[in-house]
Amino acid sequence: MKLKHIFFILFIIAIIFLIPFFLEKLCSKDHLSIVSLFIAIASFCLSFFKFNNDKKNSIAKATFELIAKWDDEKLLRARKDTRTFRDKFEKDKKTYTLEKMQDDVYREIIDENGNHKDESLRESLILVFNFFELIKYSCDKEIVDKEAIKKHLGKIIDDFINERFTIYLEKEAYKSNKALLDEMKNFAKEIKPS
Repeated sequence: MKLKHIFFILFIIAIIFLIPFFLEKLCSKDHLSIVSLFIAIASFCLSFFKFNNDKKNSIAKATFELIAKWDDEKLLRARKDTRTFRDKFEKDKKTYTLEKMQDDVYREIIDENGNHKDESLRESLILVFNFFELIKYSCDKEIVDKEAIKKHLGKIIDDFINERFTIYLEKEAYKSNKALLDEMKNFAKEIKPS
């Protein structure tokens, strides 16, 4: 229990014990008004602390649930589909530039006619990027703890958006919504751990 909570509880107890004293010694309307004012202030403070505590608990719960969703069965399958790109390019990272890696990823997803080579992979990418949009929205609206998201998923989100799938996102996934892509890129940079 925090020190401010202890002082607040002691303040409430003191007021409760002082009320009879005030009523016996000072039974005028002015003094009763002061006692009423003290009770109202104490009630407001108690409500404020409860609201603040409930809000913190709600954010912590929502953060935990969102991070845990990353290990949901559907997202696990989607991650497995996308992980092949990570594994392939991690091996040859020294011989690839970032631009060459992004271009090769794009060419492995999209054929020369501009169609997706693998419908399952396309669905996996949609699922993953929709999840990242949900994370961004939750952080923007302060529904979740942004620092916890940064710690647990920040590097992953930045890797997907600003490294591995950048060209794919620009040419396919967000081609009709460049503003949202720019927001997603900035968000990914912002939550990437240093």
